[in-house]
Amino acid sequence: MVSEYAWLKELTKVICFVPVYVEGVGGGNFTEVWMEDGRKYLVKKKIKTVLKNVASFLGVDIRQVYAAWAVEGRKYVRPLALGPYMTLVPVPVRRPRTRDEGATGYVVVQKVYSCSRVQKEEAPKGFQSVIQFEGGQKLFCLIKFERLAPRIQEGQNVRQQSQKLHEGLAREPLMEKPGTYMTIRVNKDTGEILVF
Repeated sequence: MVSEYAWLKELTKVICFVPVYVEGVGGGNFTEVWMEDGRKYLVKKKIKTVLKNVASFLGVDIRQVYAAWAVEGRKYVRPLALGPYMTLVPVPVRRPRTRDEGATGYVVVQKVYSCSRVQKEEAPKGFQSVIQFEGGQKLFCLIKFERLAPRIQEGQNVRQQSQKLHEGLAREPLMEKPGTYMTIRVNKDTGEILVF
């Protein structure tokens, strides 16, 4: 990847991906990558492109249509498990200027310390909740706390299911004998791995 993706070597330190406008720089609809220690990297690509590139780097399908935790009929974007230790939860963080510009940021649920209602004096107008990360950084969101908290919890559930799946695959032999095939299924309710 090009140099604006240099932060990929520190992927475990990423806490969130935030869509931002940068005035005077080729359109300005870019992505900020926030790190645990407070550093922020600017990637001159839309957030969807950045996430596709991260998923590609990790060898994961970003669509996750057939993931063990996929649920049909959702009105909002589901959490994305990019591995057992990186689950991204989508949250609205800005009002787009035009239709093609995204409003959604993605937080790494493993790095979330807490979420709460916003105090009116601490946030810009229109922000209704805040996510605090382990390092003390705050991300203001355009969603009520009553809707944010269940999203974070859903992200935790997806994280647990993803970790169970990866741990189970690491323990179970995939083939009994060379040249034979096995079927692996995951019980969506319990996260239990079934091998046939």
